[in-house]
Amino acid sequence: MNQLPRFASALVTVRDSSEAVRQITAQVSEKLDGSVDLAYLFFSHDHAGNSASIAQQVSAALQTPSLVGCTGEAIAGVGKEVEDGPA
Repeated sequence: MNQLPRFASALVTVRDSSEAVRQITAQVSEKLDGSVDLAYLFFSHDHAGNSASIAQQVSAALQTPSLVGCTGEAIAGVGKEVEDGPA
């Protein structure tokens, strides 16, 4: 039996990268009961200096073997777009 793919998105706007990871992974984990096969992660330049740590923390928290991500000038998610400030 084929199972439909499950998707979830979340957006936070805190400056502290570790807190942003905690909040974002909590929101996604709440929406997806179980493991995550693939995660896409987009974050503002405010968090670019912590990108390696963010990737490790997100992968560990979501227990995903596959993570794709990058920084962006504007980050969109959950019906909102953040152009100025951390996201």
